[in-house]
Amino acid sequence: MNIGAPLTATDAAIFDTSVIPRYLADFGMPAVEMAIPYSPATIVDIGCRTGFVEALLAEKLPGANIYGYDPSPDAIALAREKAATISGVNIALDVVTQLPLP
Repeated sequence: MNIGAPLTATDAAIFDTSVIPRYLADFGMPAVEMAIPYSPATIVDIGCRTGFVEALLAEKLPGANIYGYDPSPDAIALAREKAATISGVNIALDVVTQLPLP
């Protein structure tokens, strides 16, 4: 099963600056709010794109292990830049194009 089309570097930047604040924040934030606090939590974010929810998850679930997967190398690169600034959780981000996950 394919998990989506890869984004170019330009698409990833536009996605991060325009799509997330105008659209995905309305869905990502409530999804994070529904996460049940558990320590240590393990979260898998399939289709993580540029890593929007990882910072929110780190705040809600300190000590969590967060795995993000996306088919776009450029989106994963941007997500990794963001993840490098997040402390208190373990974040692993990888390019994956097919399900099931490795």
